[in-house]
Parts: sequence; structure tokens; C-alpha cells
Amino acid sequence: MGVFPKRLCRFILLFVTFLFSSVLAAADAIHYRLGMPQPSSHFFVVTIIVERVTVPTLEFQMPAWSPGRYVIYDFAHNVQEFRAQGDQNEPLPFEKIDKQTWRVHASGSGRVAIEYKVFANTLSGTFSQLNDQHANYNGASVYMYVVGMKDRPIDLDIEAPEGWNVINGLASEKAGGNHWILKAPNYDILIDCPTEIAPVSDTGPVRVKSFSSVGKSFRVLIHNNGSGKNVDRFVGDLEKIVKTEFEVMGPPDLNQYTFLFHFNPYVLHGDGMEHLNSTQIVITGNLGDDENYDNYLWVSAHEFFHSWNVKRLRPMPLGPWDYQKENYTPSLWISEGITSYYASLSLRRAGLWDDQKYFRHMAGLIETVQNSSGRFERNVEQASFDTWFWHETPDATNWQNTFLSYYTQGEILGALLDLEVRQRTANAKTLDDVFRTLYKKFYETPATTYYLQGRAFREEDFLEALKTVSSTDFADFWKRNMATTAELDYNRYLKAAGLYLDAKRAQPVPYAGISTRENPDHLVVIDNVIPDTPAAHEGLSVGDIILAVEGERVNSKTLGESLKEKKPGEKVKFTVYRENRLLNVDVVLGSREEVAYSIKELENPTELQKQVRVGWLGRPPESKEKKR
Repeated sequence: MGVFPKRLCRFILLFVTFLFSSVLAAADAIHYRLGMPQPSSHFFVVTIIVERVTVPTLEFQMPAWSPGRYVIYDFAHNVQEFRAQGDQNEPLPFEKIDKQTWRVHASGSGRVAIEYKVFANTLSGTFSQLNDQHANYNGASVYMYVVGMKDRPIDLDIEAPEGWNVINGLASEKAGGNHWILKAPNYDILIDCPTEIAPVSDTGPVRVKSFSSVGKSFRVLIHNNGSGKNVDRFVGDLEKIVKTEFEVMGPPDLNQYTFLFHFNPYVLHGDGMEHLNSTQIVITGNLGDDENYDNYLWVSAHEFFHSWNVKRLRPMPLGPWDYQKENYTPSLWISEGITSYYASLSLRRAGLWDDQKYFRHMAGLIETVQNSSGRFERNVEQASFDTWFWHETPDATNWQNTFLSYYTQGEILGALLDLEVRQRTANAKTLDDVFRTLYKKFYETPATTYYLQGRAFREEDFLEALKTVSSTDFADFWKRNMATTAELDYNRYLKAAGLYLDAKRAQPVPYAGISTRENPDHLVVIDNVIPDTPAAHEGLSVGDIILAVEGERVNSKTLGESLKEKKPGEKVKFTVYRENRLLNVDVVLGSREEVAYSIKELENPTELQKQVRVGWLGRPPESKEKKR
């Protein structure tokens, strides 16, 4: 009777092991503090405390880039007043050993604490902003990590100004005073969590709405400097988008998701960035602007679909990351382009767009591709790989003629892949099935790294999933459409849904081969000269300011009108200002066929083609009305 049953012994052993490991994990946690004692100064104050230090030195490193933004930004340039202390608050010596790394000499101290300030005054999906109205930060631009300890759990204590709330995708609780306590299992998840800190009210510029879908909770923070128009409509449409994307992938493994929206006409650039349990979207406009309302929905649908595609189902080598240098992958067209495909498709399936609006959107993408000379320079895999070279680079480049966005081309390829899967399986299988197959195999499996469950996939794994779902080999499809710069055969794939691409060619128009922009002084500046065109042959140059055509002054509006009045073969004198020189450049105009693209229905589609179209796009809203 004094012997415990074996099952009970096992339980006690497991419980003790769990208790010990929990205590050890808590003891090993790295402690972060974030203060903002004078918001108008734009300075965050960051403290990082490492306990039980046994090594002679610790290195603290600021990321050079941020996941989702494939650019080296060197966030350390905003760090200042770095200092270090030991367990008796004695100063510890340190030195900066490269652009982003501080080495602290622990000198036998069992505790090392560092403190530094971060200047933050840029509202975006990458950088951070602190002022007297709010604090908004993206973790990679604020928080250093301890080299070799990114896998350690983290406690974060945010001390916010009185009356300000902390809203982000991590679970948080308010402690004493205006302290907010957050926990993250590792550094990568800590910084994958944009945070808004501001006063929240039902009538102020910052408000929070909520809804539930499929047992998951959603918060929608709207920071809008304009009127409250469209707030309820917008939240209702977000709920439709969420429900529609759940139907594709099933609910992700989260209990709560947070949308952070900033509608601000004073920011320089709009932005959207995906995160594990949230998204941050910055829009250069007002939520009450009906003209751009569809764009607000589209970017929301895009970022939310990232909850599955790239945040959980991730290509090599995205997660965990090397924050010191570029992380190259040929698969961003899958992560971004196919996410764009599902964003547009979700608006149609949710009933927020009809068939014709979706077709106009796709035709516009095709027109962009067909008018881009960059499609002949790089295929979509190369564009993905080379994004580090071209994305937001500050110097003058020839990217307009050598780079085609993997967002645009990837969205089209997503549609063609989906239609091809449906064609090969008589509408029994879809691209949805391919993604669910990948998700199950590569995410819903035990973790292979500290970062997150699952493992990263390669392009050959995507090909294998296509084969598994369709029982056919997609290697030739891949080679023809993804791995070369060959023209896409749109009609070959659109036919599966009883559709075709109509390309109406208009009368040839006079053509110089330039694109222009208006500078702050309202002057017309050439921003691209297309290779092998009249302008290129005669020596017009990027940066030239066009003052006159045939002696008559032009502006951004009248330049196009002036050229339309000319004829192909006619010699035209451009008067340009180039680096303190006034030049006359004679250009013999060429001709160009302007093509209007549209997607139309075949006259006599088969029953299978009709079924494919309905399965692909969803039933038209008018059919639902008739059914009721």
C-alpha cells in the first residue's frame, strides 16, 4: 500500500520536471523595460537586464533590418547614450565593435543591465514614432537582442504616460501605476508585434472596435485624424474579409488578432506590414474618403492573409532570422504575390467586389506587366531574390527598366496556378488545397527551431504540394512561367473558367519613350527613359527638366496633350534644363500601339467552365439575391 502506482509516479515526475523547467525558464528570462518620460522629445528609453551572467562579455546587437521589409536600414543609427551597469549598479566597461554591436565586459558580475535611448519620429510599418499624441513602435527599430540568447523568454515592462493604453498583438496586463506587462517566448516574437500606445476613447482620434469570428477575437484600432465616417462600415467589411479568408485556410493558431490602422494625410508614404498576431497599416488619407475605400480593404485583406502565408507558412530562410545581413530567398513571389492574389480574390468572394470589378483589377495587373520592360530582364524568382538590391534604394538606378514587382507578377501567377489546378482536376481541387497541404506539412508539425512551430519550405516543396493535390507534375508549368522571362499565355489558363483576355489595339500614337513626374516646383522631370526608344536614341536623360516642346512651355498636364498632337515620324524639339545647362534635343517620334486589356466571358462556356468560374470567384451577388 505504500508504493505509488506507476502511472501516478510518472505523473509526479512529469509535474516536478515541468515545475522545475518553468522556474528555470522564468529565472532565465531577459527583462526589458520601455520608458517614454518626455514624449515630445521623441526619445524612447530602453533597459535590458540579463541575470545570472557567467560569461566574461555580453554582446548587445541592434537589427540591421526588419522581417517583411527587405532593406538594410541599420536601425542602430538612432541609438544614443548607451551605458551598462553590474549587479551593484557599478558602471561596466563596453566598446562598440561594429555598426550595430556593443560588447559589455561583465567582470564577474552576475547581472548586466544596459540602457540606451532611441530617437523615433517616423510613423510607418518599419520605424517608430513618439510624440505628445501617441507612441507607435516596430520592435526591430527599438529593441536590441543579446547575441546568442534570442531564444530566451522575455518580460517587457512598458511605462506609458498617464491615461495612455497599450495595444498590440501580445497578451498584456496592466500592473501598478501605468505599467503594462507583456511576455514573449523569444526575441523574434517580441519584435514581431507593432505597438500603439495612446489615449483610447469612443470619440477621440484613437478608438478601438472589436468583433469575433470562428471563435477568435479581433481588435481594430483606428487612429484617424479625420472624421468618424465609415468606421462601422469598415469594421463590418473587415469581418467579412476575415471570415472569407478563414474559409480558405482555416483559423490560424491564435486567440486574438489586432489590426492597427493609422489614417494620416501628413505621412509621406503609405505602408502595410504583416505580423504573427497583428498587422500595422499606415494610410496617407482619411477613412472617410470613399474614393480610396476599396484600397483600404485590399491592403487589409493582403496583410491578414499573411497570418498564414509567410508568418506561419514561411519560405527558407525566413524565421528565425539573421538580423545582421540580407536573408535571400527566391520565393517572395509566393509570400507576397500569391498573398496579393488571395487579397483580391477575398474581396470578390466576400461580396465586396463583383466579377467585373475583379476582372478589371486583373486586367490592370496584366497591363502593368505587358508594359514593363523589366519582365524581360528578371523572372519572378530572380526579382524575389534581388529585392534587397532594388527595394527603396536611395541612389539613381535603372530599376524601372530591369525590375518587375513580384507582387504584381506573383498575383497573376497565383490566378493562373489556381485555374490550372482546377483545369487538371476537373474543378475537384484548387490552389486553396495546395496551401492547406503545405500548411499542414510545414507548419502544423513540431518545431525545428526555437522560433515557432513547423519548418520552412523550399520551392521544390511547393512543386511537390502541387503534384500531391493535382496528381500531375507542374515542373513544366514552373519552368515556363516562373523560371524564365517568357511571355505568359494568359488565355491558355483563363479558358478553364470560360474567360479570355481581350487586347484591343488602338490607332498607333506618337511615342517618345519617356515617363515623367512633377517636382515640388511643379516642373516636369524625366524619371525614366525606356531603352531602344526615340528619346534614348537622341539623348534625353533621366533628370532632365522639360521646359518646352517646340518652343511652347509645358507642364505635367500639357506635355502629354502637346505630344498627342504630333505624328509618328515628326521631329520634335525638346527644350530641357540639365545640370545648369539649357539644351535643345531633337527627337523623331516613333509610334506605339496602345492596348486596352479586359477580361471577358466566352460566348458558349461549357458546364465545367461555368462550375470552375463559380468555384473560383464565388457566386455572383445577384444570384444570391434571386435565391432569397
